[in-house]
Amino acid sequence: DVYRGLLQQGGGLYRPKALLGLSECRSELGDLDGALEAASHALAAQPDSAEVNVRMAEMLLATRQGKEAVEPYLSRAVAAAAHSRRAPGGAAAVGSEVVPAIQHRILCVKAEAALMDEDHQTALSAAAEAVRLDASVPRGLLLLGSARLHVAEYAAAIRAVDAVVGAMRGGSGVGRGGIRMRAQAYALRAQAHERLRQYPEALAQAAEALELDPRRTSARVTRALALFHTGQRREAESEMEQATLADPGCSAARLQLGFLRLCLGDRVRAASALEAVESSSVWRSEIGAAKAYLALAADSDAELNGDGRQVRRAEEAVRAALASHQNLAHVWGEIVRGEVPNPLEAVQRLRGICDLDLTTLQAKQLLRLMARATGRADLLQGMSYLAVPTQGREGRGGTGSGASSRQPSANPPNRWAPGGVGEGSWGVPGGSSCGRSSGTSTPTPDMMGGQLGGVMKPRVQGRALSRPSHEQWDGRAWSDAGRAAAGPDADAAWRRGAGAG
Repeated sequence: DVYRGLLQQGGGLYRPKALLGLSECRSELGDLDGALEAASHALAAQPDSAEVNVRMAEMLLATRQGKEAVEPYLSRAVAAAAHSRRAPGGAAAVGSEVVPAIQHRILCVKAEAALMDEDHQTALSAAAEAVRLDASVPRGLLLLGSARLHVAEYAAAIRAVDAVVGAMRGGSGVGRGGIRMRAQAYALRAQAHERLRQYPEALAQAAEALELDPRRTSARVTRALALFHTGQRREAESEMEQATLADPGCSAARLQLGFLRLCLGDRVRAASALEAVESSSVWRSEIGAAKAYLALAADSDAELNGDGRQVRRAEEAVRAALASHQNLAHVWGEIVRGEVPNPLEAVQRLRGICDLDLTTLQAKQLLRLMARATGRADLLQGMSYLAVPTQGREGRGGTGSGASSRQPSANPPNRWAPGGVGEGSWGVPGGSSCGRSSGTSTPTPDMMGGQLGGVMKPRVQGRALSRPSHEQWDGRAWSDAGRAAAGPDADAAWRRGAGAG
């Protein structure tokens, strides 16, 4: 009301400030479109203001606009802030606290835009710089925690959001904005614990987040995944359905709903949810994951019904998955280059990808499908261990990974960021973060059907993996050599084959 009063009186020199205040208030009330409109009016009144341009960038991000929409305003804000520092008197000319505060917001916008673009290296760098500039501002810590989640630095992500929760236990965590930030911190904690397979902790943190903010969709999605992985599959599906109803624009919820339905053997309804992800998501990794799951569903249909059209659909979908999902493409590139010593290791690496959930059986099926679709079926010759048993037609159609025929599986691996920069990567030094690659994750024509060379070998716990000989890669020879290297326990696990988890 105060800001509206100023605007009704004409505002004068205070008009841009009043419009920015109105934008903040509307944003706090959840009226993002109204907040964006107020920021647009402020921009018209003061187009060269660093503060106004930062606000426009923040509101575009809040309304799920991409990096391309944000970049012009971010560039103008950077230029205006630099001009303020160079002006006579420097920061003192505009207030000693203004320039650092604007710089912190610029770094946060840069980090958030990079996260949307899946450039997690840039996001980590910008968020860390924001925290170094002012560690008392929760937004920078939350962005740092989110960026670390994306590169599988789960323990570090928890530490970052712990600082937010600790700092906001007093008065700063009481207002509407403070409550939302605390809820986001608990939601990020929940996600980190779920990725670490610490499901009781994930459920507890998700409950804290939802108590503070019942509309926090990410917490609901995490709770559903934790329920699923603790065997409560139908409850998990119901929870995920509620998440998609509460937030129809949340593509992450639709993706995970598709995955849960695929695991439950409901291929038709899984495909419906996954196709919605294709048409609505701005994330390449989500689109790639949806394509991978659609490929598995079509491949299962083809095996059950002998439908040649489904064979072609499965192969087209998995090629599209490799083109979009850079972590999946990275692992497949390692396999093609001969950097994975045996099929058990290949399946475990696929299952450990931080942004692509797969059961053991699904990973085996996907490995076979990628080899077939990229013309590298020679890699799998003689590998009876990769045979995927066709499940019965009970329920609404088995996918080969349904709950009704669950078998023992190898222990689930730690989730990791292929070629990543963080503690959760298998550690190519100087490589890419989870999501965007510096050069090896994007599929190339060679990765889609040929050999690649000259790439640094990945390391597991500091130990370089040995490159198998060409004879090891030839069908049964690769399988036998890999099983011998992995030992009797791994061989037994491999023979048991299917299973979820």
